[in-house]
Amino acid sequence: MRILLAKPSNEGPALPWNEMTCGPAHTGINHKDPPALSHSKLTEARRTPMSHIDATLARLASLFSKQGNLDYIGDPISIAQHSYQAGIMASKNDSTTIQVAALLHDIGHLLGLEAELPPSMDGCGTLDHEGVAARFLAKLGFPHSVTHLVANHVNAKRYLCAVDPSYRAKLSDASKTTLRRQGGAMSAEEVTAFQQDPLFESMLRMRALDEAAKNPHAPVYEFERDFAALVRSYLKENGTQDAAKGYVVSEEQFRAWRETGTLVIRGLFDGTVVQAETHKVQTAPKGTFLDYFEEIAGSDEPKLCRLENFCKDGWWGQAARGTVSDIVGQIFSNGEGTDDAVLFKDKMNMKPPGGMGFACHQDVTAYKAGDLVDYHISVMVAVDESTPAKGPLEVVGVFPQKEILANTHGAVNKNVEDVLEFRQVLVAPGDIVLFDSYIPHRSGQNVSTEARRAAFLTYNKKSAGDHHAHYYAIKKQEMPKGAMSLNMDFNGKLVPN
Repeated sequence: MRILLAKPSNEGPALPWNEMTCGPAHTGINHKDPPALSHSKLTEARRTPMSHIDATLARLASLFSKQGNLDYIGDPISIAQHSYQAGIMASKNDSTTIQVAALLHDIGHLLGLEAELPPSMDGCGTLDHEGVAARFLAKLGFPHSVTHLVANHVNAKRYLCAVDPSYRAKLSDASKTTLRRQGGAMSAEEVTAFQQDPLFESMLRMRALDEAAKNPHAPVYEFERDFAALVRSYLKENGTQDAAKGYVVSEEQFRAWRETGTLVIRGLFDGTVVQAETHKVQTAPKGTFLDYFEEIAGSDEPKLCRLENFCKDGWWGQAARGTVSDIVGQIFSNGEGTDDAVLFKDKMNMKPPGGMGFACHQDVTAYKAGDLVDYHISVMVAVDESTPAKGPLEVVGVFPQKEILANTHGAVNKNVEDVLEFRQVLVAPGDIVLFDSYIPHRSGQNVSTEARRAAFLTYNKKSAGDHHAHYYAIKKQEMPKGAMSLNMDFNGKLVPN
């Protein structure tokens, strides 16, 4: 079946999308956009710049492709296909606002999965997924007409359970479980307020689409092929001016950061590009950057084990001072505005086959040297795949407190390390891992036949000053001869420069 994308209502008749019927719906409801939200009333000043739209589409495509294939809890269908079916069904008779809202109504569940948090609501998904989704979509530039429908699609279920006693009995077991976690049936006061909402009928329509979009035998849809043009067109006409310019850190990612002190963002960069740009840095003439070589057992020649101060220009300079810096700035601000991040130091560990790892340590003991700031966020950018055999990064699973552990020259004392619980962070090229300067971490020897390269970009708040040049001046002055860190935590043997 040929699939075409629907145009916004002010651009003429909608093109046919497909012939799938919508399933149960409430009678007497006008599902077109309400006059107050008409496309014709939007001004050019409110429209979202195309660069912002591109970033939004990339973010949504990533969520659906990476997280959407997991099962929609309680039904024999994936989260992505459930969402796609809702959008496809809405395309037959509904406004583009409802089409977009139906497509994105469950994206809060995908955000919880992306943050690698365990499901809540007794294992049935992300708590307040509707609110998480609505606030996230607002940051991406979607208008109130969409975010309000997304935010209230659960309330529509609660409303129907209150006004129709037989409705609750028809819910699936999973839906009954989530209902208990979502506040149960509405009170009489909530019912009255819900009925008076200007989008009342559209919210009920959202619930009808949500219920109907669970057909395991429906055609398989794809975001970029079947929905990207719709979302692009809709945001071009309706998007808000204050849309985020780049990657948006979600509430669930902030929660993961607060609870664990770490955050993994998978697939942020194209792994092949990261590897190609790393090759350029790695093969630069000796002395271009700060370089360190390690003696490897069984090798006739020392191997490059680290480069520092390499993010000066080119791709790495742009990534460090652009995309990564923006993400760290959001973390520094805890989601409330932006506290700009400035690069404090940059290094790349090469971890060749046979290369040694690092003893358990906290970066704060090295970065606090002199009169420098004492709180930083580091970002590991994976160049190569990490496996258990490659000596991957290991971090303490939960360490939100800010304290310096007992240590000897920066290496955490063994009796302290032994009571900590570590987890390996296994990543692919292009993934990034954020952790702060208090997180205890370590890595083992690379006993594989392949390198495990990773860049580590460290930031402090811009409000605390730019210390990049100062740090390297202190390091040159104070670092012990034959070492590559102010922390004496490297387990290998360096070759003196």
